[in-house]
Amino acid sequence: MSRTKWYNNNMNDYEKYKDLGVGFPSLSPEQVEEIKRTSPPEHNDFTVLSPCFYKKEPEMVKNSKKLLQQEDVNYITYGDGEPFTNKVYTNLLRLYSKLEEIEDQFDTVLIMDAKDVLYLGGSTVLMTLSRYRAKTKTSPAVILTTEKECYPKGSDIFYIPQVSPNRFLNSGLMIGPTNLIKVMIREMILKYDLERFEMDNGSLNHSQIYWHRYFNEGKLKDNLRVDLDNEFFFCMDSCDPYHVLEIINPLKIRVKETDTFPKFFHFNRCFIDTYKQWFGEFWVEKLGRS
Repeated sequence: MSRTKWYNNNMNDYEKYKDLGVGFPSLSPEQVEEIKRTSPPEHNDFTVLSPCFYKKEPEMVKNSKKLLQQEDVNYITYGDGEPFTNKVYTNLLRLYSKLEEIEDQFDTVLIMDAKDVLYLGGSTVLMTLSRYRAKTKTSPAVILTTEKECYPKGSDIFYIPQVSPNRFLNSGLMIGPTNLIKVMIREMILKYDLERFEMDNGSLNHSQIYWHRYFNEGKLKDNLRVDLDNEFFFCMDSCDPYHVLEIINPLKIRVKETDTFPKFFHFNRCFIDTYKQWFGEFWVEKLGRS
């Protein structure tokens, strides 16, 4: 059966989002305190989702599974044991079919890369979910992480024109309504004819290219937001952690520039071994022994 049957249905879903408009206010200190005082949100309709196209389960996945299980949070991997072809297939075509499979069960999803995302744990996913829902209470939005370097390089379309050092979108971490992410991906698949790149290892086979393009061109681009202040996520992005981050304790890391405390760290374009001296005391050496 052709894989096009995953996404060849009509585009009417986006109609229910297009006229809503999306406000994305900063949370006031009072709102933050209110979140802390409230009980954890209902999370049976929420899941964390990772592509896991690896013959051997990555150490980061083992770590995430263990911590999320302790927090009683759903964690789903897809592609386990399947051969990796390219990121358009893994993170768009295959992701689309997985979102379609789970959308009736989970209203909200946090999607994170499997092999190179460090989750700190400590009953924090539900706090992240609370903050996300507070920010998007009146309008649906997908929030993606950001980075300082442009990747893939080579086009102005990747530029985010806000005044922030995190000027470029990164699609390795995102949170949003399951159906809304699915609709956005379906539009990318159709708009950019992504089936052409399913088995192509050329310059256009990176899923992040199409999230960048959607941020600028998509029908629902106003429902796409980026985490400029690292409130939810942080991309290591070849940074020097000594200058950028401060370890408060094993469950709390501060981003000095924004004075925020994200719980998900994406080691994009970095070898985790590079950070053993800095992170190893708490995580990397432990993961290596598990």
